[in-house]
Amino acid sequence: MFDSIKEKIADKEIDLNICKDFDGKENDIKMNLIYFLIKRLHLNLNSINFGKLESNSNAHHYAYLMRQDNKNLIKNYISLKLDDLEKYLIK
Repeated sequence: MFDSIKEKIADKEIDLNICKDFDGKENDIKMNLIYFLIKRLHLNLNSINFGKLESNSNAHHYAYLMRQDNKNLIKNYISLKLDDLEKYLIK
């Protein structure tokens, strides 16, 4: 995903906000993103921030369902395309 928008964000400082619903994995996620975004894609990563979703948001409820679905029984997972996410990644 980042590789496909690299040209649009190459000269910009990136502040990346990530959902903190995956407790205990923040450091691993951060280190992997630093390697991938800075070392591999040569992007200007300013910060990586982890935050909780609002407990009444649809995204929070969806993340909860995903965490509880240990056997991938839910058939209606959302299929995201780059166009769906791109508007949130570019300032």
